[in-house]
Amino acid sequence: MKKTVEALEEAGLRERVKVMIGGGQIDDEVRKYVHADAYGKDAVAAVNLCRQWIGG
Repeated sequence: MKKTVEALEEAGLRERVKVMIGGGQIDDEVRKYVHADAYGKDAVAAVNLCRQWIGG
């Protein structure tokens, strides 16, 4: 996950995309380490966050 975010940064794309990670083992500390924009504790939380991002 961290390498993916770093690759987006190196490609100059990081400002244009949002990165969400998730799952049972993920928490805010992992999100910070990876430099993701957000995390979802489960699929429902992730979908709800995506809806907020797109304004739906």
